[in-house]
Amino acid sequence: MALIGVINEGATVPNDDQSWLVNRKYDGVQEVTLDLGTFTKDEYFTGAAEGANTVFVKSGIPLARITGTGEYGPYDAAATDGRAEFIAGLLESALEATYGRNGLTGVKQTAGMRYSAVINVDKLPVAVAADAVWRGDFHNGPKGEVVVALSTPAAVDATPVTP
Repeated sequence: MALIGVINEGATVPNDDQSWLVNRKYDGVQEVTLDLGTFTKDEYFTGAAEGANTVFVKSGIPLARITGTGEYGPYDAAATDGRAEFIAGLLESALEATYGRNGLTGVKQTAGMRYSAVINVDKLPVAVAADAVWRGDFHNGPKGEVVVALSTPAAVDATPVTP
């Protein structure tokens, strides 16, 4: 079915690569508000094409809470806004973002954050340091391999992270 009057020239809609997600365990997703202004690295995005003003934030980005606002951005060990403390969860699905003349528009967006799963850390869209602190209930276990806890027992809390 063609949409009449819609022109999407230059845009590329990528498949959502969730190869990082091995097993959901149970429905461990909560709704959070993202501050897309904190997503400043090219590796966070996919689907960019010359002439297009739409990109997609990749699913599986490790998220952390921004202390002053209660919003979330990508975990960054060098951040000074709270995002260096721990990984609260992972972006559940790819998220569409639009660029305008002055950068990203709609900087505050609601998204799902997974806080419980068996994942393959090696397939996350960004590298995570081995000493990163994980909150929630995360285990690393590529299919067919031994599953290892990422969250420490004290940090394992199936309760969603609230501001």
